[in-house]
Amino acid sequence: MTIQFTRINADKNTFPDGDYKAKVISAKEYPETWGRRLIVEWLIAAPAEYRNCIQTEKLILETENEDWAENAKRKFNRFWSEMTDDQDGVLTDFEKIVGVEAIITIKSLLSEGTRKTFIAKRSRLPKDASPILAPASKNELGLGFNKIKDDEVPF
Repeated sequence: MTIQFTRINADKNTFPDGDYKAKVISAKEYPETWGRRLIVEWLIAAPAEYRNCIQTEKLILETENEDWAENAKRKFNRFWSEMTDDQDGVLTDFEKIVGVEAIITIKSLLSEGTRKTFIAKRSRLPKDASPILAPASKNELGLGFNKIKDDEVPF
């Protein structure tokens, strides 16, 4: 019996502080018990050792928590200003940023013994920059997904 195995490097999705060339592959709004959140997935293109890894960015859109509200609004306004040329107004189409390419600056902090990474800055790439080619699906990313179909597994 043989089983296809792909080793997952424990450090592959732990990004050291630095700049990364990346592309937005998903931007979706999700309801939470305390409000609404925007979850953005970035596909890393460079440096090469992190190619096809995903960095997730979570932004609060609305919250009932008054202590979070002002900071969340400031962070979202900065994010949207870095990602689009939109003027002030009401936003309804968050998916319009899918495909945007940028240099993202990843930073980390140690919180309660756990290292957490976050995106500190985004600088959109010029429209004439060479495009980042994204795989058609997450299964093509090589993130350790098993490529054997369920009905082919011998157990």
